[in-house]
Amino acid sequence: DNAKAFLEGIGEKFQESKKAEIGNLMGQLKILKYDWEGCVRVHITKMLDVGNKLRSLDVNVDEAMMLYFAINSLPSSFKLLKSTYIAQKKMWTMNDLIGICVQQQKDNKKEKEQNHVNVVHDIKGKPKTYGKTI
Repeated sequence: DNAKAFLEGIGEKFQESKKAEIGNLMGQLKILKYDWEGCVRVHITKMLDVGNKLRSLDVNVDEAMMLYFAINSLPSSFKLLKSTYIAQKKMWTMNDLIGICVQQQKDNKKEKEQNHVNVVHDIKGKPKTYGKTI
């Protein structure tokens, strides 16, 4: 009788622990944001890992839900990607999203570098007039 009560107590504690873990993982999915540190592929893979942990705890996390969390974790520089996803009838897979995000990250980086070069060129390219009109 004592052994049965002991095992039931352990089972209850496990359920409480499981619920806490689910809450922590769901919280992580909500707050994870891509901040340009590292590769966007790694960021989305971390999110998928959280989703897999939730599945292992018997939480129904489907690919559409993970797409939603991943897309909403991206910064405003990915707004065209977000709009494109919403406008399309076809659902993307996570692999589609990762490929598109990696390309978008490269394009954003290239554009940022180009803007930096243009700013430096503008600063160095202007002649100093020291009050004289040219």
